[in-house]
Amino acid sequence: MEKVLDDTLFKRAMGSFVTGVTVLTTEVQGKVHAMTANAFSSLSLHPPLLLVCIHENAKMSELLAHGHPFCVNLLSQSQRELSGYFAGFSTTATFPAFSFLPFAHTQRLDGAICSVACQVEERVHSGDHVIVIGRVQEVVFPDEMTQPLVYFQGQYYDLQKLEN
Repeated sequence: MEKVLDDTLFKRAMGSFVTGVTVLTTEVQGKVHAMTANAFSSLSLHPPLLLVCIHENAKMSELLAHGHPFCVNLLSQSQRELSGYFAGFSTTATFPAFSFLPFAHTQRLDGAICSVACQVEERVHSGDHVIVIGRVQEVVFPDEMTQPLVYFQGQYYDLQKLEN
């Protein structure tokens, strides 16, 4: 297989797409598992479907292979430290404060700007990732809306500072 471009150039190109940041959660045998993901998108309105892309070697990929319900939690700007924590690299010496709440046969991350509970509809292997298609079961928003956590070219951005 011919390599058309190097990994760094490809990562830089993909990092040029502004994304929100999510934390996926699932509960298995009473234990909550969570991971950061920014490869997330809506897929269909009828039926309501979304997709997330997970590295094939990630623990979450294995858990969702067994059909466990999962939740996509869209992080708020105040949850920046949780992004690194659930990605496996924390920038602080202490664990950031967080809690999970029961939600539609799984758990959701408290404080997210939106949480979407899903059942695994389909899994598609492609490259070194698994595309997990989730059928949306329930959606919840907090009582008070906050700014989303935004990521672009390897950095977090504050939307309020970007406004004209």
